[in-house]
Amino acid sequence: METSATSADVDVLAEYVKERGGKRVIRKILIANNGMAATKAILSMRQWAYMTLGDESALQFVAMATPEDLNANAEFIRLADEYVEVPGGSNKNNYANVDVIVSVAKQQKVDGVWPGKDPDTIRSDRIGSDLVAQQLPLQANPS
Repeated sequence: METSATSADVDVLAEYVKERGGKRVIRKILIANNGMAATKAILSMRQWAYMTLGDESALQFVAMATPEDLNANAEFIRLADEYVEVPGGSNKNNYANVDVIVSVAKQQKVDGVWPGKDPDTIRSDRIGSDLVAQQLPLQANPS
């Protein structure tokens, strides 16, 4: 009896990476930011996965969430596949805290970290991204 591979048997994300000469699949992403930036990032990456791979679930998202985000029932948390609660208060306690980001990334065994892009904090995000990249065995995505 002849059988054909089903879409469940084919790792479309791995195939996509291989076809383009990549060596590492980024499947699980830590969202190390909140608010509209995080919401837009998740929606955009899910749309890319659907349009490119035919599967909006090809990427998995872990969101960092403060108690304030949870109390507000923030949309980015609902869009993520899972979340990890981090300390509340100012960003130095959570989204701008490299130690917290690295700790969560290691604990969740993510393949990549999305630190966010906000016009007012691009420089600090870039510095923070570089610091995170230096502490994790992740490849940086040049931008």
